[in-house]
Formats: sequence, structure tokens, C-alpha cells
Amino acid sequence: SYNGWRSVVDIVLNGSFFCCRAAFPYMQSQRYGRILSILATYASGASPGTIHSAAAKAGVQAMTRTLAVEWAQYGIQTNDIAPGSFPSEGASSRSHACTAALSLLSPRGQRRSTKTRAPSARPAFS
Repeated sequence: SYNGWRSVVDIVLNGSFFCCRAAFPYMQSQRYGRILSILATYASGASPGTIHSAAAKAGVQAMTRTLAVEWAQYGIQTNDIAPGSFPSEGASSRSHACTAALSLLSPRGQRRSTKTRAPSARPAFS
């Protein structure tokens, strides 16, 4: 939903940006600083039902890498880390759905004809 999208992007991407922006003057004056952004493995991959979070985390990843270049001159280092998945009921169900969906694709990314199909997920955009 629109509100879900806005909420996640506001919290994850905009929140990360405003935290970095607020810390910058202090780090700049000390000519030293460290920023560690926490990502998710699906920021650079794909997983069903994570479009809003994946887009926001990918934005944080791009921001972190850009700040590393822009703020290096001030002695500020930025890095990101994307911990692997943790076994949970939600992660497991998304993993099975993703595996099932990917199994329908041929190596060229074309849909295979098959009698069994993964349950269709609601498209992100229609």
C-alpha cells in the first residue's frame, strides 16, 4: 500500500539520511567519524513481499557508499553490513515462495511450462 511504502521509506531511508546529516558537523569538526549502516541481504537481491524494504535498504546502501566518497576528506568512514537471514517462520515462508517462483524460470529467465506452479503473489505494481 501507499502508506506502507511511505512508512518504510521514511523510517529506513530518510531516517538513515537524517541521522547521518545530524552527526556530520560533529564528526567534521573532529576530523574523525565512523558510520555503519545495517542493510538486509535482499537490498541487492530479491525476496517476495519485501519491495518496500528492499528499495529503502538499497537506497541506504547507495547513500552509505556515496558518503564514503564525499566524507573521506573529513576523516569520516562509512561502511554497510548485510547480515544473513535468521531462521524464522516469516523468513522461511518467503524463502520457500521465492524458491518456488524461481523454479518456474529457465536459465534465460523465460517461463517454463509446468503442471505445478507456485502460488501467485500479488504484484507490487499493477
